[in-house]
Amino acid sequence: MLPIRPSRLACLATLVFLQSVALAGDVRIEVTGIVNSAAGTLPAPFDSAAAGDPFELVVEVIGQPDMVSATIWEYPTALLVGFVRVGSGQASTNTLGSGTVNLQNEAIDAITIGSPIDAGVGVAVAVGTIDVTGTLLSGPDLNALVGQTLAPPPFGTGVLLSTSPPGQLDLTLTEIRFLVGTQPRFGTNYCDAELNAASREAAMAGLGSAVVASNDARLSAYNLPTNAFGFFLGSRASGFAAMPGGSQGNLCLGGSIGRFVGPGQIQNSGASGRIDLQLDLTSLPTPNGLVAAAPGEDWYFTAWYRDAVGGSPTSNFADGRRGDFQ
Repeated sequence: MLPIRPSRLACLATLVFLQSVALAGDVRIEVTGIVNSAAGTLPAPFDSAAAGDPFELVVEVIGQPDMVSATIWEYPTALLVGFVRVGSGQASTNTLGSGTVNLQNEAIDAITIGSPIDAGVGVAVAVGTIDVTGTLLSGPDLNALVGQTLAPPPFGTGVLLSTSPPGQLDLTLTEIRFLVGTQPRFGTNYCDAELNAASREAAMAGLGSAVVASNDARLSAYNLPTNAFGFFLGSRASGFAAMPGGSQGNLCLGGSIGRFVGPGQIQNSGASGRIDLQLDLTSLPTPNGLVAAAPGEDWYFTAWYRDAVGGSPTSNFADGRRGDFQ
């Protein structure tokens, strides 16, 4: 069985720490450079890239970091926000797959756009080490770098790599900027998730607007096991139920709970370990049917997903996300 942490109070203390200093939902990272050399062939839209072409990577961070170990913190980046541009070729990070900003020993170790989620073509972008230990960053809060512009040293190289067809662009980086993100966020995290088969605590994020009239709110659940089925849950009430129905996780909702299980809403986390949902604020599910969110209401969301313990199938939950609709 997965390890059960010894103290719920200790867990809540950790959660308070994460929420107070380690949320980075407004950090936009812009990386610029040039292609130093090109080898092999990359897939479109980067198939014509050559030495001397300008390079740009833009990502935005969502949610709170996952503590991979005592010295490694890992932030997820938003699939719906960001792009990679090489010369005249540009692709949204939504087509390149999930990404992370990895902080190791309180330094930014790498920014990576991972395997794709479409077309079966593997493209990855890795930005080299940015050593800010003891100077710009004294803890795992990426917001501490907002407003900073870094230039080499302490970093200088990166790579854009493809495995099918094989190709590689070696990059010379010229600048990395940490800005306040332009993508709106809604909601705040609460409650406490349990470890899953990926040794992670699944977490919720909210993208878009909390303004009901805009009807532009999106949910994301990340740090799920790969290739696991899951769906979102919502309620007007928060709650806490430890391991309901034999689940490995905790249900952070109370009251009348609705399930987002309509067409296309039951999803597979794929290689990224993540599911996303565009909310229709005029049609939120409840046990008694669909209802519309109203300004001034608080809604609470989480995600249920398939999990495994010691090879035996079970289920689990992400933490909670409270949306204060306006």
